[in-house]
Amino acid sequence: NNDVFKTSNSLGKSLLASSFAGVMNVLLTNPLWVANLRIVQGNSLTKNRAQQNQSLWLEIMEIAKQEGILQLWSGTTASLLLVSNPAIQHFLYDVLKSKLIVWKQQRQRQQRGRGSMSSSGGGKGMALMRPLEAFIIGAIAKLSQQL
Repeated sequence: NNDVFKTSNSLGKSLLASSFAGVMNVLLTNPLWVANLRIVQGNSLTKNRAQQNQSLWLEIMEIAKQEGILQLWSGTTASLLLVSNPAIQHFLYDVLKSKLIVWKQQRQRQQRGRGSMSSSGGGKGMALMRPLEAFIIGAIAKLSQQL
């Protein structure tokens, strides 16, 4: 039915947007992590001890100057692979949530057809998720994306 197409289209856009955000996050922050790791491990290229403690930006400039700017993105491939995990989890959560809400709405319509009031939504035609349902769906999504 048309609602299912709208939902899957929206979920696809959500997956694409979250993946894009994750990729941009990795590309923009990787130089900071490279420089920070070197400072923390004591492998700083900054000669002066006072400068080492002073600025992450000085370390970034030293790495770019001495090793080349591309060195600031070392390890990016592995980080980009890890971007998919939260995106997949979010996508699975949205799919499961949509299916649960559709199922609850269908159940409410069936109960109204028999003349009984639904306990969830207070008879107003709203199918809401309860906290326990949200927790269970989140746990299923987390476990599923790990497989």
